[in-house]
Amino acid sequence: MLFTITVINIFSIVLLISLIISARHKTQFLDGKLFFILLLIALVECFVSISTLWLNGKMFKGAYTLSIIMNTIEFSINIFLPYIWLLYVDYKIFGRLYLNKKYPVIFASGIFLTFISIIINAFYPIYFYISPENIYIRKQLIIIPFIVNYVYLLFTLLITFAYRKKYEKYLFFPIAIFLFPIFIASIIQFFVNGLSVIWASVAIALNYLYITIQSEESFIDDLTGLYSRRYFHLDIERFMTGMREDTFIGGVMIDVDKFKNINDTYSHITGDAVLKSIAKILRNSVDYKAKVYRYAGDEFIILKRLKNKEDMNDIINSIEKNLNKFNQSKKYEFNISISMGSYVLKEKNITPDKFIYIIDSNMYKNKNSKEIREN
Repeated sequence: MLFTITVINIFSIVLLISLIISARHKTQFLDGKLFFILLLIALVECFVSISTLWLNGKMFKGAYTLSIIMNTIEFSINIFLPYIWLLYVDYKIFGRLYLNKKYPVIFASGIFLTFISIIINAFYPIYFYISPENIYIRKQLIIIPFIVNYVYLLFTLLITFAYRKKYEKYLFFPIAIFLFPIFIASIIQFFVNGLSVIWASVAIALNYLYITIQSEESFIDDLTGLYSRRYFHLDIERFMTGMREDTFIGGVMIDVDKFKNINDTYSHITGDAVLKSIAKILRNSVDYKAKVYRYAGDEFIILKRLKNKEDMNDIINSIEKNLNKFNQSKKYEFNISISMGSYVLKEKNITPDKFIYIIDSNMYKNKNSKEIREN
C-alpha cells in the first residue's frame, strides 16, 4: 500500500506542478493569487505526505525528531487550506473580501487556535505522538482538526448556496463539486489510518476548478476584473426575463470624462490604472446584490434589482461620494471625472437594446450638460 500511495502522490505532484506553471501568469487579481496559494499548499503537502509515510517505522539517527517535525508541518499546513479556500470563495462571490473583512476575528480564530494547538502538540501530544519505534500514533482528540476543517469547508458550501443567485450557476457547481472529492478522501483518511489520499483528491479538485476557471474567464474583463460586456448581455436578458411585479431593474452607465486626454497626456499605462481605479470605486459603491460590468473602453454599467426607484439615487450618491474621496487621496496628478446616466425599468415593455440606449443617452446628456457649464 505504501508504494501505491506514493505513486498516487507523485502523480498529484506532477499534476500540481503543471497547474502552477499554467497559473503563475494569472495572479493579477486576488482570486488568482489565492488559487496559486492553494496550489502551492497542495504541492508542499504532497511532498510532506510522502515523507511522513516513508519515515513511519524507520529507525536511524534523527528519524524520531524528523518524524515529529514533518507530521507537525503536515498538520499545520493542512489547517490553512480551508481558510484560503474560504477567502477564495468570498472573493469570487463578492468581488472583494466582504465576509472576511466584516467578521475577521470569527473567520480567523478557529484556524489560528488550531494552528497553535498543533505547534503545542509537538511538545505535549494532543492529537498524535511518535512512539519510541518511530511510529505515528493518533490520539482521540485527532478529530478536532478534522472538525475545524469540515466547519470551514461546509461554511463555504453554505455561503455559496446562499448567494448562488449573485453569480448564477456557472460558479456554483465548480465550488460544490470541488469539495466533494475532498470530503470523501478526508473521511476515508480519518477512518483508515495510513491511507493518505486526501492531497491527491485536492489535486484533482484543483485541476477541475482550473479547467472551469478558463471558461469563466470569458465572462471576466482582463484589465479590471469586472464582468465583461458578453456577460452583461446574458445578464440583462436574465434580469428582464425574471422580472417580478414587486421589483424594478436599475441600470447606470458610467463614462470617464476626457479619457482620451488622460491617455494622450499621461500615457496609456496611466489610463489603464485609471480604469482599474474606477472599477474599484464602483465595486465599493454597491452591495453584493448589484453587478458591475466593463461595457466598453472607458464605459461601465451597473445592474441591480431594486425594491423602489429611490434606491437608484443611493447608488449614484454612493459612487459620487467614493469618487470624491478617491480624488482627495491625490493618487494622480489630476482628478478623475465621470458622467452617469441611469434608468429604472418597471415593466417588460422595452428590449435590452432599448434599455442600453436609454442609459447611454442619459449618460451623454449628463456629459454634455457638464461641458456646457465648463464652457
